[in-house]
Amino acid sequence: MKAKNPTNNHDKHAVAIYYLSNEAGLSTVSSDDVFTAWRDAGWKLPPDFLASLRLTASKKRFLDTSDSEALRLLNTGVNRVEHDLPVQKKG
Repeated sequence: MKAKNPTNNHDKHAVAIYYLSNEAGLSTVSSDDVFTAWRDAGWKLPPDFLASLRLTASKKRFLDTSDSEALRLLNTGVNRVEHDLPVQKKG
């Protein structure tokens, strides 16, 4: 997960769900799973973790959070992780 070097909460949520779904092989990913992935990565936790997930879903459209026990990464989130991260520095 750290190889993708996410620098904001939106990207961290996307990377965590991508990792849990594709690398760890979880068939469903819960908000608790994502929380644990953040802790394992050593990332500073947002004060209200569920609200942060919902914000990523509404603002960036990376996630489907309609069921907190079965979070899904949408195509925009998959593309962000696979093609846009890590962010390349300009110059």
